[in-house]
Formats: sequence, C-alpha cells, structure tokens
Amino acid sequence: MYASPENATFFQSFLDTVDNVSDYLGTTASADRLSFRAVLEQRRPGQGEPPVDSVAAGLCVYAYQTCHLQPTARHADGAVAALGHSIGMLAAVIAGLRLRRMDDFIETVTAFLRLMAVSLARAQELVATANPEKSAVDRYRAMVHRGADPGPMAALSGLPRHELAEMVDEFTRNGGSLSMSLANSPRSHVLSGPPTELLEFYLQHAATFERAGAIWTFLSNTIPFHSRHLASTVDRVGQDRRFIGKLPGGGQLQLAVYATDVPRNLQSSSDFVDEFLQQVFLHPIDWEAVTGHAVADAAIDRIVDYGPGAAARRFTKECLGTAARSVQFAPIRPSVASRAPGGHHAMSTLSRPGRPTPRNGR
Repeated sequence: MYASPENATFFQSFLDTVDNVSDYLGTTASADRLSFRAVLEQRRPGQGEPPVDSVAAGLCVYAYQTCHLQPTARHADGAVAALGHSIGMLAAVIAGLRLRRMDDFIETVTAFLRLMAVSLARAQELVATANPEKSAVDRYRAMVHRGADPGPMAALSGLPRHELAEMVDEFTRNGGSLSMSLANSPRSHVLSGPPTELLEFYLQHAATFERAGAIWTFLSNTIPFHSRHLASTVDRVGQDRRFIGKLPGGGQLQLAVYATDVPRNLQSSSDFVDEFLQQVFLHPIDWEAVTGHAVADAAIDRIVDYGPGAAARRFTKECLGTAARSVQFAPIRPSVASRAPGGHHAMSTLSRPGRPTPRNGR
C-alpha cells in the first residue's frame, strides 16, 4: 500500500504528521519515528536493534485501516455502522464520519494520528517493565516454545471466562496487579500487567492450563493495554491536548460507531480524546457484549472486516454463536492476510439488508 502511487498523498501526510509528533515529543520519540519508517520500507531490525514496539505497530495498524477508508476507495459504501477493536476504534470513528472530500479526510486522519502517536509514545515512555529472572524465563521456555518472550500482555485460549477470572482475583488478592484486559470470546482472553507477574501467574497455573487444554502465549506488545497500569499515561496525555488539536465530536458521526468497553453508541460522545484514552488504555474489552449489541442494534447482515489479520473476525463469530450463521463475514482484501501484532485491533463496517453492500476492489 505504501508503494502504490495512488496512496502517495495519504502516506506523505501520514509521515509528515509522525515527524511533527516526534519533533514535539523530543528525542524520546526519535526511535519510534525511525522504526515506523523502517516497517514501511520493509527493513528488518539489525542484530542488537530492538524489535518493533507497540508504538510503531499501532501506527501501522492505523495506517493500514485508514488507507482503505480513503474517499477514492469506496469500500465503506452501504455501511450503516462501524466497530473497532481496541486501537481500531479510531478507524471506526473515521468510517462513521463518512468524509467525501480527500482534503477533509486527510485533515481528520492526521488529527486523530496526533492523538494516537502522542498517546502511544507517552505510554511506552512511562511504562516501567522489570525483566523476569533468567531462570524463570528458561523454565517457561522449556514448557512453551511458541510466541514472544515474556512481556506485558499474554493471551489464553481454551479456558472459560469465569475460571480465569477467579484465578486472576486470587492472584491480585495476594498482592498482584494483573487484569483481564480483553475478553475476546467466551474462551479467548488477554491478560495485562508486569511481565514478571504474568510469568509468575503462568508458572503457578501451568498444570491447570495443561489439563484443560488451554493455550498460553505471550504477545509481542510492549505496552499493557486496557489496564490500570496506564493510568499515568492518561493523565499525561491530558497535558498534550493543545498539540493534538480540535477533533470531531460524536454529533458529527453519520453512522453509529460502537464502543468496546460497554455496549453504547459513540454518537452521543462529546470527547474522542477521552474516549480513546479510556477505551484503549484503561477499560477492558468485552467483545461478546459489544458485538452482540452492535449486530442487533444496527440490524445488520454483513460485516466487512478491515483487519489486519483475521483474529477479530474469528472472535466475532465465536461471540455471536449460532447467530453468526445469519451474518456474512468478508475481509476487505482477502489477498492481504497480514497479522496484526497481538492478533487484534481490527475495524469493521456493518451493513443491513436492503442497502448497498461494500465492494472488494475499487
């Protein structure tokens, strides 16, 4: 997409804004700017260089989704609502604004980009991560060979939600600070917290997970999204509002855009800065409750998934259960099945019977 001439204006504006954010933040953001450019230019980190962090990964997800939403693409024709998973919230809001002029679209995308880039950079800067002891990591690697090394987020699939919640509650009563940050489906969850605590939690319950056939995987995230550990980030970004600038309000949404913390329509929201910070940084996601509400409220029969990756689409089918049989699912670009870091952050548009449906292609 970055190499395509038809997207040149979009990506130039995107990169100019990232540079502007980096200049505003100072030297702490320089590595993030370079790593994001490196991803676009498909360069791999050299030996000894850090891997792509959640700042660059989040910017890539946002670029991927909003590039598809350009007024020239017309992928969202016929949409009646939008829903974004985690960071995908911002692309869902942009879809809901239904911007038809390219200059209005670029202006809005870059305004929200300032919010996202500043917030992610602040979170990465403020989050302190103590490395687990090597002996504990070696013990873990002897048991689990897949996924990333211990980090601030871990996925667990195959265990009922109430059982995991009881384990986490017991862990926190004993001094831990973990949280169930994402309930992606009845049996697919993500925990957030210090890597040392997540590793300790896994080692405590490894036998239980094995008996239940549950699969544990540390994600590649470097920020513990949807957890109380980011409260200081939310407070800090409040001081950056002047730089972020004025954003559209919920009253400007032409489509229903659904929140992911509790079932509600963001057309009644007056502050998207606060919505983004609360939904992405602090509040847990209950995907089963919000997707069920969105599908019923918008009376839709088709979901077009903007990705990247297929994880959120799979979670949605699991959450809808038998009701998923009456809903058609389609990726926006079947030939581009890239995987988002952490397997989430998808954005979808929803359409209902009797309305034009989105088309794959131009």
